[in-house]
Amino acid sequence: MLLDLLMISNIAVPTMCIIGFCHNNKGFTIDHVFILSAGFIFYWILPFFIYNFGFFSYPFSLSEKALSAAHGKTNTNLTHILQLQYFIITSGIYTSFIIGHILSVRMRIIYFRINHFSLKPLKYLAFVYLAFLILLTVGHYEYLFKGYTKEVFTLKGNIITLNILILTVLMMYFTLLDKSFKFRNIFHNYIFYLYLICTIFLASLGNRTWIICGILSFFIIYTNYYKRIPIKWAGLGLALLVVVVATSAQYRTGDFRSIPIDRIISLALHDTFVIHLGLKDYLSNNDINIFNFPIVLVSKLYKIIPTLIMPNKAEMYYTYSDIGVNYTSVQAAWHSFGTLMTHFGAGGSMLLSFILPFIMNYLKNSIYLKASYIVITAHFAAPLFRDFDDFIIKIVLQICIIMPLIYLLICNIYPKITNKL
Repeated sequence: MLLDLLMISNIAVPTMCIIGFCHNNKGFTIDHVFILSAGFIFYWILPFFIYNFGFFSYPFSLSEKALSAAHGKTNTNLTHILQLQYFIITSGIYTSFIIGHILSVRMRIIYFRINHFSLKPLKYLAFVYLAFLILLTVGHYEYLFKGYTKEVFTLKGNIITLNILILTVLMMYFTLLDKSFKFRNIFHNYIFYLYLICTIFLASLGNRTWIICGILSFFIIYTNYYKRIPIKWAGLGLALLVVVVATSAQYRTGDFRSIPIDRIISLALHDTFVIHLGLKDYLSNNDINIFNFPIVLVSKLYKIIPTLIMPNKAEMYYTYSDIGVNYTSVQAAWHSFGTLMTHFGAGGSMLLSFILPFIMNYLKNSIYLKASYIVITAHFAAPLFRDFDDFIIKIVLQICIIMPLIYLLICNIYPKITNKL
């Protein structure tokens, strides 16, 4: 009875927070509270809810095959005590996040300002990224529009990075324009055309996660900095998202036959059930501490250093097995709960969840870092829940913090140099 109550409350409370914090009589705002709450339900709670109540058996059969094929393991049920422990911790993490959000929106924050500024370097930067895109694709054009294959793993990774970099530049350019700027003008700009071309190439390689995050970015900039969207359009968008996820999953398999509605739902849920098995594997084989030091995450900070400078940096990384944690990925995905517990422990994860809204609201209201807020928030949708380490190091630190600060420095120096010339 207590387990069912905790499970239902872990769905009901985030749903009420979405309605309370992200909705008013003008419509919905898609922000970090909306996406993190929805992701919390979808990745952390929904698999348990559906599994315990016996809905949709098809995704479980797919997940069992995935786990068995990858690791030679079978899907074992968690004990009542382990599930109870899990839901108590998840309740604490989400409650800490909401308390942090309530306090952060009431706190007065001082933001930095730049006196001299020009957007021209961002336009020039788009041509640099265009050159990189040509170099990436010209030697691998035979793999484009062939769907998902293992041979394009490195190519796809490079195009994903370039895609997010271009998206960040696009969002920086338009968030730094004056307030008279009209949203529709985003789609009439050559930086957007470059992003669109890169996204088409990415789609041709059978990728959907990063494309969905890109689409979310435009909803985030629109609903946070222009106007909210009516609830009917939000509902329609959600329904279309489910169909897109399901049909793109079907595309990856190469099966283009008609898809019944139950299979559409199953394919839409497949991703969360696959990584859910990794979570069950983690909970079954590891103890959860109150606090941990994130030695594995800290060691991976070497990823920020270019391989050209440190070619052997991979040898510096710690793995989970190095610190005695029995935790493996399923289909190259790591459940974020297991990653958080390994890095920070239960108490550390709650503290991190409390601090997170302060950081996000600072970025959201900063004059110069709104683009970072948009791109990070959009990628909360899946990368955060599927690969926490890569999300933090590559997307947050490298692409959304370090690179925008470099862009801002260049944009600040550019007028001074041109004036002297």
